[in-house]
Amino acid sequence: MQIVPFEKSWQTKVVRFFQIQASDLHWELTANGDEEDIYNVHETYITPGGRFFVAIDRGQVVGTIGMQIWEDNSSVLLLRRFHVLRHYREKRYGSRLMDQAEQFARDEPNFEKIWLWFEHCPRSLIAENIYRSRGFVPVQEPLPVRFCKPGRFAMELRL
Repeated sequence: MQIVPFEKSWQTKVVRFFQIQASDLHWELTANGDEEDIYNVHETYITPGGRFFVAIDRGQVVGTIGMQIWEDNSSVLLLRRFHVLRHYREKRYGSRLMDQAEQFARDEPNFEKIWLWFEHCPRSLIAENIYRSRGFVPVQEPLPVRFCKPGRFAMELRL
């Protein structure tokens, strides 16, 4: 297994990865709206100065994590698309993806913090505990309206 920065040649495999995730997690994947970034990884993450990493096992994408520069504040990175296929979980793939993302953020002097958000549900308690163990805390400042959806919880890591 290896963690590598996204390259355009991985685009089709990333979309296929998210199709599998969507089926597994029972959410609809569409090429527009909230999932548009999945179909345009390079333009969404890389071109503006962020990063997108993929976990590869035997030539297949088995995990992803994206670091997107927030358009309202370029010192904030949004952690997005942090997913690992079910049968690859609890094998440190997620930890290694998160390590890469955090290292990218720390190596760039313009970034002050990482924000993430997720929906409250039973499995999100596991995620919340993992994020807390890495130093993330609940966001204290007012969030932009588009992040303030019912049941959404936001956390940040100061760099």
